[in-house]
Amino acid sequence: MSPAEAGSGGPDSRGLEVREVLWSTLIPLALADEPWKPLRVAIECEEAGRIDACTLADGLLAQNALFLVVPRGSADVVLYINVTDTGAADFVFLRAVGSLEGAPGAFQQLQEVDSGEGVEEQQAHLAPGLWRTLAPYVSIQVPEAVQVSLTPPAHPSNEDEPSRAWGLSAWAGGWGSYSPTFQELSVWSGTSVSVTTEAQRFDAWVNYSRSIERQPSLDVDGALVSLSTDSWEVEGSASGGQNLTGHWSVGGLVRAGMEDPEGQYAGTGRAHALVEYNAFGAEHPRGNVLAASYMLGGQVDAYHQTNVLGEDAAVFPTHGLFVMGALREDQLELSVDAGVAAELLRPDRRSTVSGSLAVGLQVGDHVELRLRGGATLRAIPGPAEIDTSSFEEVTRASYAEPFQAWSNLNLRFFWDPTNGARNNRLEIARNLDPTGSL
Repeated sequence: MSPAEAGSGGPDSRGLEVREVLWSTLIPLALADEPWKPLRVAIECEEAGRIDACTLADGLLAQNALFLVVPRGSADVVLYINVTDTGAADFVFLRAVGSLEGAPGAFQQLQEVDSGEGVEEQQAHLAPGLWRTLAPYVSIQVPEAVQVSLTPPAHPSNEDEPSRAWGLSAWAGGWGSYSPTFQELSVWSGTSVSVTTEAQRFDAWVNYSRSIERQPSLDVDGALVSLSTDSWEVEGSASGGQNLTGHWSVGGLVRAGMEDPEGQYAGTGRAHALVEYNAFGAEHPRGNVLAASYMLGGQVDAYHQTNVLGEDAAVFPTHGLFVMGALREDQLELSVDAGVAAELLRPDRRSTVSGSLAVGLQVGDHVELRLRGGATLRAIPGPAEIDTSSFEEVTRASYAEPFQAWSNLNLRFFWDPTNGARNNRLEIARNLDPTGSL
């Protein structure tokens, strides 16, 4: 028997064939029956957005037998979830950190979700990013559970769209009524521009408003007193701020305005330095705010009528303390603010205490409806003399009344920056009325 014949048909060869049969049949059977273990995942919510991404992710994992949501101490993988928003979209940042041998130490994905859709649609949009994030770890724990397919996107693009730091908005509103003898019309419109980065923010806006009322004159002892009015106002503001730390910011504010001859101001200008503490980070994904601000500066006024202090114009230092809170949930935003401002050296001559509440609803990618109202207590020097035969002059002197309540409804069109930066510092500065407060 030749060595070749011995190698091909001897006892050793038959033993090898037996071992190969055992390996190819018995071992796969044993592996097929071997129980597999779900991947234990702990969810850590770091920053929430307008969508409840953590609850959506928890629901998706609970529906899939490959995963088991557990406390962090017993987890194979910790899933960190951060959310930020731009326009109508929320961007969900998913980062998995695990210690499974053979799997990456960390793996992350970004998934876009439309915050205006229902919960089921949001969950369906989040699922692909969630599965991509956890797939490397599932492929180690349960390899046969992962199947990979690569499909080119339906919207090919070789260039990244440049992002912008600036934003632009415009708004308009009004109301009116008509009858043969009574007509009323009030309109307002304006525009604003902003530049937002993670460390700086600049905002400027201008607004014009006009109110016209036509009604029959009043006969007082044979003299006709006109009850018709026509008032207008132009006002604007510019502010800028720099973040110093995670919670402290400094900045500046300039305001100016003018009114028709029956109003208080022929012209007014105010300039202030501000410092603010915000309990939320400037980049908070929801834009939530819980802040206190102090401002110090000066004011220059020119009045249409001499006031009770004998002033046709005045220059004086001012300061103020303000607090503000804002909470956003999906497309709904609720904000409240309150403040006190006064002439620095003579608060008995000029001071205001005010508060307001606002509710905003985003009804489209670039459209917002907002209802706002508030009240003010104040000590403001009014005109020294009032022509009581002029109905308009009498009613326009209401700026010196010690109490006032107000409300308005606005429709706003906006285009947010697309660079993803969030910065809500010195928000209260942008809410101060250029002519209605110190």
